[in-house]
Amino acid sequence: MKTKRILAAAMCLCLCAPMTAMQTASQLTYGAEPTASQVFSIYRYQKADDHIEITAVSTMADGTIEVPSELDGLPVTVIGDHAFASTAAEEVILPDSISAIGDMAFAGSKTLHKVIIPDGIDRIGNECFMNCTNLQVVRLPQSLKSIGVRAFYGCSKLMGMDIPDNVSEIGEMAFASCAWLNWMYLPDSLEVLETGVFENDPKLTKLTLPDKVELVKSRALPNTLEILVVNNNNCIIDDTNHLYNIKPDVCTIYASDSCRNIKKFASDYGFLVLNADADELSKAIEGYYDPHHDNIKGDANGDQWITVADLLSIQRYILGCGKIEFPKNADFNDDGKINVYDMVELREYLETIMSRRLLEPVYSATDLAADYNEQEVQGAEIDKDFSAAQTSFAVDVFKRSYSDAVSDDDAENLLVSPYSVMQALAMTTNGAGGDTLSQMEQALGGMPIDSLNKYLYTLRRNQPDSVNCKLKTANSIWVRDDVERVSLVPNFVQTTKDYYDASLYAAPFDDTTVSDINGWVKDNTDGMIDGVIDMIPESAVMYLINAVAFDAKWESAFEKMNTHNATFTAFDGSEQTAEMMSSDMDWYIEDDNAKGFCKFYNGGRYAFAALLPDEGMSLTDYVETITPEGLTETIANRQRMYNFVGQMPKFTYDYDIIMNEQLQDMGMQDAFSDDADFSNMVEKNNVGISMVYHKAHIDVDELGTKAAAVTVVEVSETAVQDPPTVLTLNRPFVYCIYDTQTDIPVFIGSLSYVE
Repeated sequence: MKTKRILAAAMCLCLCAPMTAMQTASQLTYGAEPTASQVFSIYRYQKADDHIEITAVSTMADGTIEVPSELDGLPVTVIGDHAFASTAAEEVILPDSISAIGDMAFAGSKTLHKVIIPDGIDRIGNECFMNCTNLQVVRLPQSLKSIGVRAFYGCSKLMGMDIPDNVSEIGEMAFASCAWLNWMYLPDSLEVLETGVFENDPKLTKLTLPDKVELVKSRALPNTLEILVVNNNNCIIDDTNHLYNIKPDVCTIYASDSCRNIKKFASDYGFLVLNADADELSKAIEGYYDPHHDNIKGDANGDQWITVADLLSIQRYILGCGKIEFPKNADFNDDGKINVYDMVELREYLETIMSRRLLEPVYSATDLAADYNEQEVQGAEIDKDFSAAQTSFAVDVFKRSYSDAVSDDDAENLLVSPYSVMQALAMTTNGAGGDTLSQMEQALGGMPIDSLNKYLYTLRRNQPDSVNCKLKTANSIWVRDDVERVSLVPNFVQTTKDYYDASLYAAPFDDTTVSDINGWVKDNTDGMIDGVIDMIPESAVMYLINAVAFDAKWESAFEKMNTHNATFTAFDGSEQTAEMMSSDMDWYIEDDNAKGFCKFYNGGRYAFAALLPDEGMSLTDYVETITPEGLTETIANRQRMYNFVGQMPKFTYDYDIIMNEQLQDMGMQDAFSDDADFSNMVEKNNVGISMVYHKAHIDVDELGTKAAAVTVVEVSETAVQDPPTVLTLNRPFVYCIYDTQTDIPVFIGSLSYVE
């Protein structure tokens, strides 16, 4: 990363704020009349009698900007109002000589991700870091006494903050719309939690109020708060117009019996209040205590608790402002280093135990995995032929499923994951032989199963798995524990283990197996799908199951303040009220019959593409025009557009389908008939596919998308055949979530209704 200190003179002339707007800050702060403005390197600055104020910085400055401690023989002590506003810098290094930072000093600097504020600063100005959407690391000095109004408003990637204990004032809306904020240490000196301080913070679920806090103003608390700990017996939560912003069906308040105001508030609005010792409760809700171990991985401060305090200790160490008491414990990932990766993994661990997911699932079925060790295999590099085949399969599955979901005058909201269907059927195809094998290979894209295994192995092994974007894939095989009826071919099991990492369970196929399978599905879809079967037919001898879970934040979130109620014209012509999200869009897409946009998820690996049929064209008519080649071309030929606003409704729904008929129409006839050949799967060739069941879930909101899918292949002894330019998505549309590296759709669906 480059450090910008001296640039060409031509660059010096491109500045982001006029001089007249900067004089007030110097005069108010120091009472000295500034001299004429000067220009040095990338800075414009003003001289007072005994100091320098930085008043502006070049808008062309990027990378790391290091502010000098001295100019013209005078110390640089002030960062003026707007000085670094809208800079392209990624990091700003401030010298120890700085003693004041003005209002809006860094506002709108969307590339800024790290700022260390030196000791001696006692105030963070109003709107100082407002809408610094990539700001992740901020170190506040112990000298700090106040944080201004909307100081960190809209810092959507700020995950947490330790506010020094000397801070006695936090301004209104100071941390509002900080979408990733999930922990916060409030200072001991704080007496009032101002209006809207944590409004629209969807991840801050647990908060302990300092002992001195006597008043919590309207909307100060996040509406997703689950646990609120109150230590002050005189504390009052302002319920003016019922705008306290927490929900009685979500939040539990912990307070002693002597907190009469809180008790009355809870009684008036239906909150559950539990008695607790404040110190022990604070630890209990923040971490996990193990009194039986002296050395606890993650316990960086050695207090035998794994809490947010340990996370803060590691953060301070990385920032160079603290030491680690127990380095071995702080090295959470055991790589011999204490760095940001330990912070990330420790935070994920804390989130897990806070959610009470401490135990791995235990199944009644017998785990046979130990009998089949995964062998080293080689994948195949993803190429155009594979991408084209997968997209063709995805479009075919979607269009055939759409035909099942729509009638002349009505339609369901549809969602399928062709990727999940492909995984489950590809595993099954490894057990097929003869005509059954060739038909299944043709239906799955036309390539030999040996090649398909290698491609899908590469695709699965290269999926992202981070806090902000993950695609998780899991496979399992459940076989009836009766060798007289079904005995698996060892080579089939080994192949599915090697290429699909499939777990293998022998089960009695009774109610315990129903519970086990549904539990496996719930665990591997992150709880989005909690079950797929309610009974097991006597004829069923095997289930091959794939589960996919997608959870990603938008690269640029929809601002909740821009979400508004609007009319959505449903498939049947009725008008519905939709929560319509609105955001600037970078990418415009269109084909001959529709217009739309692409919106990327964090990291850029996946994107959401939406296509709205032209006026006068029905959703059904548009779906008929979609081709694999056309969809790939539409996505690949996206055009960057400026001053382009996209609007789309928030939506969430579930969808399920039995795909037997669709797959037979795609050429897999024998697999569902008495002619099925699965001799490469079972010792006795007496089974066929009785059902392919697919279930999916999606949830799209301002922050991102969660989606999950499960595909179940039921194998039975007897095959049974079952039957500003603004583009607003205000009527039925088609959408997909696709891999930007391959343009292959992972999920594809259509929205016909919002209610």
